[in-house]
Order: sequence, then C-alpha cells, then structure tokens
Amino acid sequence: MNYGKLDAALATALAGRGEADADAEGSGLAVFVQLADGVTPAEREGLAALGLGGEDLTCTATLTIAQVAALSDQASVRRMQLSGRLRLRS
Repeated sequence: MNYGKLDAALATALAGRGEADADAEGSGLAVFVQLADGVTPAEREGLAALGLGGEDLTCTATLTIAQVAALSDQASVRRMQLSGRLRLRS
C-alpha cells in the first residue's frame, strides 16, 4: 500500500480496522479518489470495475481495505481521501 497517496484520516481508518474486518460485509469505506491527468482508456476500464467510472478526475466509491491498497499502488491514482459523513442541515 502506498501511504503517500492516502490522507491522514483514511490512513487512520485503515489502521483502526483489523484483519477480521477486512473482508466483512458492509465494511467498506467511502473514499474520494483523485486520478492523474492522462488516464488511458485501459486504465479507466480497470477503475470502472471498482465503481470508478466516468470521465471525471475525481470519483467517489465505497471500497474495501484490499481495494484501497490496490488503488494506492496504481500510477493512475494521484491521491485518496476519506469521505466524511454527510449531515442534514436544519
């Protein structure tokens, strides 16, 4: 895993999860993924398999620990950031 591409909140969330949680149902993390400029069509197809489709350079997906690790090692990924919970304003 390339921790240099992860923000502090995402790295902390990953460290707080044990191996038992890694593959548990519903244990995904909401993550913003920022892609590098010039992503090739072949790289986009691989990212689409993880739910990161479209032409935007910033995507949001719910990822497992293994998926975060795999994405962090890809050259087409610039950085990854943990998404905060959205709250309704009253």
